[in-house]
Amino acid sequence: MSTRLAAFAPAQARRIMALRRRILVGQYDSWGGPALAGAWAVHALGGLGFRPLVAWLLRGYAAPWPHLAGRTPQR
Repeated sequence: MSTRLAAFAPAQARRIMALRRRILVGQYDSWGGPALAGAWAVHALGGLGFRPLVAWLLRGYAAPWPHLAGRTPQR
């Protein structure tokens, strides 16, 4: 395992340095401007829409546990 890690680490370091060099020089192709703001907005709305679903699922998951543990649920 350590041999593979020792072989991987220098290659990964070279990739990171190459990426940093491209970012500093300006050759990195990123979503800038309005497209980036739109991506943030779409993901924020998706997250806000997903939150009630997760809360509902977690409530259903947690409901039987007090009964299974032999305790009465406190409300």
